Amino acid sequence: MSSYLCCDNAETMTGCSDTYTEIYATVGPAVMICQLLALLEVMHPLLGWVRTGVAMPFMQVSINIMKSVNHLFLLFVQ
Repeated sequence: MSSYLCCDNAETMTGCSDTYTEIYATVGPAVMICQLLALLEVMHPLLGWVRTGVAMPFMQVSINIMKSVNHLFLLFVQ
């Protein structure tokens, strides 16, 4: 359900037709950049720039990346 809502919102915002490949072509690069930037949340504790542990940011970022990959997989399987 959430992948449908995500694509529906993307269609509304971008004006694309309702094909998943066109929506991904429009929104996909921005999502990939955001996911790559989220990896910085894990890198900062590793480099010692913040005084927090690595485990919690790693779990949060890895779960979000797995969700994104799962949504992309479901988009192309349908």
